[in-house]
Amino acid sequence: MERTIIILDDSLGSEALKERYLDERFEWKCDRCLLNSLDFSNVYYSMDEFLRLIDNLKDNRFFSEIILKAVSYVPYVVSKCSPNMMKPYYVRELISRNVSCYNFLELPYYSNDRECLLKIIANTNYCQILGQASEELQNDKAFIMEAIEWNYKCYYYLKERMRKDRDIALLVVSKEGYMLEDSDIKHCFSADKEVVKAAVMSSHSAIMFASSKLKEDREFFKNDILPFDPSLFRYAHLQLRSDITYISELIVNFPQCIQYAISNIQGDIEYVLELIKINPLVVLYANWKELSTEYAIKKITQHDLPDSVISSIYEELDDDYALDSFVMRSIQRDPKTLQLFHLHKGCLQVVSHAVQIDGLTLEYAERRIRMEKDIVRKACKQNPNSFKFADPTLRQDLEFVSELIEKVHPTIVFHASLLPKIQRDVIKKTLLNNPKLLKEVNW
Repeated sequence: MERTIIILDDSLGSEALKERYLDERFEWKCDRCLLNSLDFSNVYYSMDEFLRLIDNLKDNRFFSEIILKAVSYVPYVVSKCSPNMMKPYYVRELISRNVSCYNFLELPYYSNDRECLLKIIANTNYCQILGQASEELQNDKAFIMEAIEWNYKCYYYLKERMRKDRDIALLVVSKEGYMLEDSDIKHCFSADKEVVKAAVMSSHSAIMFASSKLKEDREFFKNDILPFDPSLFRYAHLQLRSDITYISELIVNFPQCIQYAISNIQGDIEYVLELIKINPLVVLYANWKELSTEYAIKKITQHDLPDSVISSIYEELDDDYALDSFVMRSIQRDPKTLQLFHLHKGCLQVVSHAVQIDGLTLEYAERRIRMEKDIVRKACKQNPNSFKFADPTLRQDLEFVSELIEKVHPTIVFHASLLPKIQRDVIKKTLLNNPKLLKEVNW
């Protein structure tokens, strides 16, 4: 055990310990973490014995250093410090080694120490520590705001005067928007635009705690609230949500607002259709029970809608008649929309309607439709180049190819897929019969 005593002496510098434990079978029971930090080995610990050991070291000239080493692992050793040890710099060092040790200090030695208090708040979230701060610090606005920067819950432990300070309230709600619900903040600042806006930036739904006056403010909602989240229009005053002129202004940039208007407005199909003229995206948020009528669909399909909107309408409509009407009217306006209607690409009536307007839309039809000679004829009559989208079985059909060359347009020959020799012969014959065709071909 000589090695143990040597290490003990080197680490703690304690002659008293060496004199006390001369037995070669010496076994020091102490905190394992502490001993590991001091390079001891083969030891066991008992809390009571450890504290007794610390008591025995109080007269040691290195006692303050022993405590600093021990506090990293055993924060309660600070309770063994004498009052004359608790100088500000020493308390700060203890807390920097283990912030939890503040729980075991019998006196609030740190009550006027900004650095210590902020370190405790930053590392433990123990905001109640502000109650142990000195009167001077509890009235120090800069200190309070720095503490709130670390943890907004410090607000709960402030003096009443500080709780009603606008700058402090502004900082608190910017950290946690729902603090706008706090009785003091709500009473003093729920009508303050800057404070409410800061709260909404932090937590969007905090707008529900704003004053009625702000919820009726047209410009405040339009310029300061809806840009963060248009769905917050649901918290606007009923007066705003029933104002058709105001809603018409909003949907230019915030089409979502229509779904939070009062039910009477959502059910006014003529008004909703007028809004769609202003911003087609309104259809994504409108009441689909009202828009599923033939009249509404006719009006809607008169507008150039983005593909994303057309796809959304297609998915939303659950009435078969309304869906078919929407598809046919959309194709009438723009046949290329066929590519968006996945359930109708295999419908003969729909594809026939599309290819008669733009033959190239044959490309979007299902294969079994592109095998239909009648559909391909209609597409080729509208645009001979659409034959390239016909099913290969038709492009390899000499009889059908010859029919189209003769009755539709000779350029169809260039999109056929006949056997090489037959293809050459057919092309040669076609060119001889149509000499002007040479000028149309991009060799």
